[in-house]
Amino acid sequence: EIVSVVIQISNITNGLLVLISSLASALITVLVGRRLRWFDIQERTARTEVSLNIDVHVRVFATKRLPIEESRTIVFETRVDIKNNSRQVYCVPAVYISARALIHTTQETYDAETDFTHLPKCGRLSNITNVARIERSIVQLAPDEVERFVRWDTLDEHFQEEYPVVVVNIEAFGCSAKLLGEFHAPKYKVQAQRADWLRFMEQDGGVRHRYVVFDRWNGANQSLSKLRSNARYLKLTDGTPDISACQHFDSVLQGIVQWTRHTTVDLRTPDFDLLRQTTSAYGDLNTNPKEG
Repeated sequence: EIVSVVIQISNITNGLLVLISSLASALITVLVGRRLRWFDIQERTARTEVSLNIDVHVRVFATKRLPIEESRTIVFETRVDIKNNSRQVYCVPAVYISARALIHTTQETYDAETDFTHLPKCGRLSNITNVARIERSIVQLAPDEVERFVRWDTLDEHFQEEYPVVVVNIEAFGCSAKLLGEFHAPKYKVQAQRADWLRFMEQDGGVRHRYVVFDRWNGANQSLSKLRSNARYLKLTDGTPDISACQHFDSVLQGIVQWTRHTTVDLRTPDFDLLRQTTSAYGDLNTNPKEG
């Protein structure tokens, strides 16, 4: 009898242990599953925002103009690769490239300088160019698609002597294709303001492709404009707000996201080696609520 009781107790104990183990395993599975679902929701939420990888590559090499000449032409190639990390289609209406001198023959020095616009200009390299410009169209990126933008400049040896080190600046702007996109499936559809935007950018000989047309309003002279403080706005050539354009493209401006990248190029490098800077970050989204 005692042996029978002991066996029964042992069986009950084993059963309880198995039950507790099963419950613990189920609880761990539930907790892990909830945690994984939370991470999945976080990732999907993040990928609904405008998330682009911006890679900057600069290649510099020298070549003789003609076989009989000893002077060299310096080729300065700037390439920007943009990858759409999100799960939506996005437009890239502008990618502005320009450069400024970090070391100049004046031997000006800098102490913890962080503002690109405070650096002196360096001739033609400082001319701003929108390399995303496409005639009668806007660059559009599907999820995981990569688009490459390139700018080429040719320089002479005098430039290298006067500006031995330059900083290349990239200002990239993106927005949802729901604002400026063109869709071909399941049926053809063009967003309402796409045509107006294309006309706006090409007006006056395409001058807006030669300066950064976007900026943020700092609140100065608020009484002279109808802009909200810190709102993104469109600039005229003199830097003042284009109020009529801002009002017309208000929904587009609220969805525009900006990325800024810099890379330093030493033109004194003997072999003009390939210089590369790779960066990745979320953009600066205008979160000001729409008035009215």
